[in-house]
Amino acid sequence: MKTENLSVRVDAGSFAAHLALPSGTPAPGVVVLQEIFGVNDNIKAICTWLAENGVCALAPDLFWRL
Repeated sequence: MKTENLSVRVDAGSFAAHLALPSGTPAPGVVVLQEIFGVNDNIKAICTWLAENGVCALAPDLFWRL
């Protein structure tokens, strides 16, 4: 399993995202939506749990413009 913090560039700037990948690929993927507190340790732990169970998980920072 692999996890990393990404910086995703878009026309209006860039935002952070947390990515967790399982050991085996190809694998299904999900987008994990953050709670009001952002991409915190809890959201990262959910992504890790999903990756440990064979799912690619990406949690983008949805409130990056605020």
